[in-house]
Amino acid sequence: MTARAVAALLLCAAAAGAGELTRRSDRSLERVQQGGPPRYDLDFLLADLIPQPGRRFTEFSGDLSGRYLDALAAAGAPESLRLLVPRVLALQRPDGGFANPLSGGGVVDDDMARVWGHGRLLVGLLAAAESTGDERALAAARRLGDFLTDVAPRFNDDRVEAEFGQGKLAHGYICWTQNLEGLARLYGATGEARYLEAARAMAQRVERRPGQHSHGYLTSVRGLLALAQASGEEAYRTKAEEAWDALAASENVLPTGTIPEYFAPGIGRDEGCSDADWVRLSLSLYRRTGRERYLEAAETAVFNAFFLNQFSSGDFGHVELAHDGLGYGVARAWWCCTLHGLRAFSAIREGAFQSDGAALRYVLPVDGEGSAEGLTLRADAELAQQATVRFEVVAAPEGRARLEIRQPAWSGPLETDFPTEPRDGAVAFDRVWRVGEAFTIRYAPLERREGGMLFLGPWLLAASEAAAPAFFDEPHEGNRLLWETLAPADRPSRRRVDYIPAGYPEQVQSLTLRPLAERFEGPDGLRWQWKFREQESRAERTAKRLVEQSRGRLLPFGVGLAAGALLMGLLWPRRQR
Repeated sequence: MTARAVAALLLCAAAAGAGELTRRSDRSLERVQQGGPPRYDLDFLLADLIPQPGRRFTEFSGDLSGRYLDALAAAGAPESLRLLVPRVLALQRPDGGFANPLSGGGVVDDDMARVWGHGRLLVGLLAAAESTGDERALAAARRLGDFLTDVAPRFNDDRVEAEFGQGKLAHGYICWTQNLEGLARLYGATGEARYLEAARAMAQRVERRPGQHSHGYLTSVRGLLALAQASGEEAYRTKAEEAWDALAASENVLPTGTIPEYFAPGIGRDEGCSDADWVRLSLSLYRRTGRERYLEAAETAVFNAFFLNQFSSGDFGHVELAHDGLGYGVARAWWCCTLHGLRAFSAIREGAFQSDGAALRYVLPVDGEGSAEGLTLRADAELAQQATVRFEVVAAPEGRARLEIRQPAWSGPLETDFPTEPRDGAVAFDRVWRVGEAFTIRYAPLERREGGMLFLGPWLLAASEAAAPAFFDEPHEGNRLLWETLAPADRPSRRRVDYIPAGYPEQVQSLTLRPLAERFEGPDGLRWQWKFREQESRAERTAKRLVEQSRGRLLPFGVGLAAGALLMGLLWPRRQR
């Protein structure tokens, strides 16, 4: 048996008793460490540090290699880091930078590409140093931080900001401001004032602009939070909150919690990096403020945007956005999203539990482990399949300990095996715990209709072309769901419903609406529709009237021909694809 086969068996065995989040993160990690194409071997990763022409985007010096370090550190894969870090360090220039030097004159597109990659590499080196304790990685991060502070006057320039603030897309000014995350973390790790001053200057230039690359902007906003944490200056947290609030109120956050690759008016497809950033930013703000709106936004994005963006291969990438759902266009973005998606899993897992000092709180119904006051619990969540979360006590104090489990707004009363205390928005346990004991919480997902969409629990439900191909017969945009027929299906996250096909309204059909997250189960690249027509069409009314007139008698032959011609005229699509 090959090493790859053995590793795959071990992953399957590890996931057998785990929940959905663990299965997804295992698939993602397996793809990065063993899968492909393309394979993330050392030469492939290091191509952006030489740079070596060949694979895509090597001009973003340190982007792929830095993301790999960050993602594998978060995933707890130190051996992968130990193999890559020495090779990275050997390629660092004397001035602290990597690959080709910056241009000698004014700032050009390739300069923005290089400082973008350097920012991702700075974060990766810091993550590797923290994960493995490798002082060489921290020393390299300091040299890279010195390089960035040395070139900062060239980029912290009003003329450069004006030139690259509009219309530059992936080479926009956010290539510079996203370095805020790494510099803030470098200050936190070293306490050196020059990194703090550089981060402060950069923070003043974080701004959302129309058509901007959303991943770069959201990374910059996450940098504001990193700066607030490292410096203790809460003004930067406030600025991050204001940025989040303004974005949430804009047209750039879709009902799924999806963030488009480029902000309006350029919305065309999503980006896995941006979906991951939105989840991480929202969870970080909730952790720092306790405000429920941040947790609810993260929850919506995890169960919809983030999960639907993951491919059956484990990759993350891009999905085409239509006005009523997902289109055909997809791309596995191995150069960024696959690694940034993997990086987000640990943040989601860490967000499952919170502690307020007096109690351990389970707030996000995903797999995770949390501790407070000597009590440690592990949660395995099977929300979509069974609407349940199983908890196991890993460690327990001698006396009583308090556990609170949040009841989300999308769920009815929670059911549990143990007696609980009533508490607004939660169920609470205050008892003596025993190591090894287990119990289950059952959620009661509620239905909510909103503007032609159906939410069930945390999920936005949709019609899947793979599961219901006939629903997408032309002209499917006119299909109308008969909401009064809505009924439970084979999973608590699904619903059965009848619908009137726009092409043959006299023949009512039925389908199962499914969470968009089921796209992960494959096949990739097929359509999903989540927004449905609410009003009865002229064709439906005409067909209904003709059917009513014909009840109990046969239509005369001429009337039948006329009715058929009328229906053909109403139902034939106005334009052919």
